[in-house]
Amino acid sequence: AVADKLASVHVARPGVGGKISFVDKSFKFQVMAFRELLGLAQSPDQFCYLRAIGPNPRKDRAHFWRDFGSIAEHTGFAFP
Repeated sequence: AVADKLASVHVARPGVGGKISFVDKSFKFQVMAFRELLGLAQSPDQFCYLRAIGPNPRKDRAHFWRDFGSIAEHTGFAFP
């Protein structure tokens, strides 16, 4: 299931105001279940960036249609 897939996420460190900077490394790299990412993304105090989801989350880039195709199939989700 999509909820159990592992996602590679950059999570902004506290106090940076949601600005993830790769120069300053103002984020923490985390691998978490997609369901955890959805919970994190709903928090008004947390800022994150989905980097990847797939067999090798450190190297595979996120590709919505490939990685989340089952969401569209089961829900009718589509971009406007």
